[in-house]
Amino acid sequence: MPGFGGKAVLFGTDDNGPASFGSALRSELYLYVADDAAGVLNGTGKLYVFTSSAVLNSGYLTSGSPISGSFVEVPGAASLAAADLETAVSQLGAFEFVRLEDIDYARHPGVPGQKPAIYFVDTGNINGRCGAGACDLFGSIYRMELDPSDPTQHASLTLLARSRGVAAGDWASPDNIAVGEHSLMLDEDPAYSEFNRPERIWNFKFRQDGTLGPARAVAELENEKFTGNVCSDAAGTCWESTGVIDASRWLGEGTWLFNVQAHTLPFSYMNGQTKIEVPAEGGQLLYLRLPGS
Repeated sequence: MPGFGGKAVLFGTDDNGPASFGSALRSELYLYVADDAAGVLNGTGKLYVFTSSAVLNSGYLTSGSPISGSFVEVPGAASLAAADLETAVSQLGAFEFVRLEDIDYARHPGVPGQKPAIYFVDTGNINGRCGAGACDLFGSIYRMELDPSDPTQHASLTLLARSRGVAAGDWASPDNIAVGEHSLMLDEDPAYSEFNRPERIWNFKFRQDGTLGPARAVAELENEKFTGNVCSDAAGTCWESTGVIDASRWLGEGTWLFNVQAHTLPFSYMNGQTKIEVPAEGGQLLYLRLPGS
C-alpha cells in the first residue's frame, strides 16, 4: 500500500470463520511493515494485528459510526504455526471479525489531505455469534483510515454496509473486491445454502467522503443448473465470480477483469483425439467494461 514514506506496508485478511454453531468469531486483520520491499522478502519486517476496545467485536459496530484502534506487534510471529498465531493474537486482544476476505486500498487522485485508507469485506457466517445473537449473517463492507506517519497507530474503522441477505436488489456473501478511482466492485461467493439466486457482481460509487453509494448489480453469473434452486455444491449450483481487479491502468477507464470459479465443472482438454479430464475446477477469465466506474 502506498502513502507511508517509502516503507513497505502490507495488509492481510484471515479467511477463517466459526467452526460450529455458537463458536466465537475467529478472523483478524493483519499488518506487515518493513523498511522496504527487500525487508518483506528477507523477513526483517514486523507483523501486527488490529485491536480496539471501542466495541466487543465487529458484530457490535454501527453502520457509519467509526471506531478508533491500533495495530499491536505480534512477537516472534515468524516462528508461530497457524494455531499458535491464533492463540497469540487472541491474548493480544485482537479485534475479531467473522470471515474476512479480500482487501484493496483507496485511490485519491487529486484529492489533497486524504488519509491512506483500505476497503475490505467480510463474507459473514450464520455460525458467528455475538452472545445469543448472530453477528454477521450475510457479509459486510469496511473502510479503515490510517495515519500516514505511522500505519500502526490512530486507525479509524468504519462499517460501511452490512448485507440484509439475498432479497431482491441486495448483495450478499462478499468475496473479492477491487477499488478504482470512482467506485468499488464486489464479487459474491454464496457462503450459505439459502442463497437463492444467481451470483452477481455489484458496483458501489464512492461519495466525496469515501463512503459508498447505493449498490447496483452490473453482471450476473449464468449457470443453467441454478434456476429455481438454492446454493448446493452437490447440485452444481454454487459457482462464484471472484478475483476482480481494476484494469483501467492497462485497458482504459471503466475496465475490470474477473474470473468465474465453476466449483463443480470438471476441467478437460483434448490431447489429439483423447479427452483428458483434470481433477480441478473449471472457470473463465472475463473482461468487463463499465463506463463511469
